[in-house]
Amino acid sequence: MALEVTFEAIIDAGINPVELRNKKTNVYGILSLYESDCYAIKDKTQENGYSLLGYCRGLLANRISFCMGLTGSSCTIDSTSTSSSLAIQKAYDAIKAGDCDYAIVSGGIISLLPQTSYQLYDLGLLSTDGVSRSFDKKASGFTRSD
Repeated sequence: MALEVTFEAIIDAGINPVELRNKKTNVYGILSLYESDCYAIKDKTQENGYSLLGYCRGLLANRISFCMGLTGSSCTIDSTSTSSSLAIQKAYDAIKAGDCDYAIVSGGIISLLPQTSYQLYDLGLLSTDGVSRSFDKKASGFTRSD
């Protein structure tokens, strides 16, 4: 999914993805609360080596770089709620410093397991009414999404 949406985002930016091949393009992947790896390792019929690449957290950015032929650095960032802002800051800094010609920030979350939501609820982290109200007096936690 990350490869597909990255490809689409590049096209939406008005860039032909083929033109990025062999260009110094850094990739910053964002990954937190990864819930799909348990499904990949349970399905014994899908054992072909590639399923490992799909759920190894550290390889998210590397797979994008490899599959698209990008030559810049790549890393996956997991700093929970600040992952996106940290990745965008790193991308901005790299471009400004001339360390790369382009930068891709790619990430997301897939909320599959109800157990994760139950635990977050028990910790008092989820919004009690399912609505996020950041920086509001009525804020009562966050709402999970995918």
